[in-house]
Amino acid sequence: MVQVEDTVLVEGEGDEENVVRILVGVASGKDVRRVGVDIALGEELLPKGTVLGPPELGLLATLGFTEVNIVTPPTVAILSTGNEVRQRTPINCWPHPLTVSHIHPLFRSLVRGMC
Repeated sequence: MVQVEDTVLVEGEGDEENVVRILVGVASGKDVRRVGVDIALGEELLPKGTVLGPPELGLLATLGFTEVNIVTPPTVAILSTGNEVRQRTPINCWPHPLTVSHIHPLFRSLVRGMC
């Protein structure tokens, strides 16, 4: 294996590299990782509950996984009810407080943060 940084393009067109010159000596096994040197046998890769993003999907693809079992988070709807609940509007927002009998939808924000 030779790193691309150790080569120079001799002949090619567009994205094709037909002929390259290798600028360094090539040693057998150089820049090649042996199977199992990065992950130990039996090592937990992704703990249960891990949110799968690009790094996790890349790890799974590197290891040859094409399918994994997942759990989709539930969809949650939050409804603030009651005559006393008032949404902030340009008319009733600071510095114009609500009347004594009204409140902002405080629990909506709290519950949304817990989801």
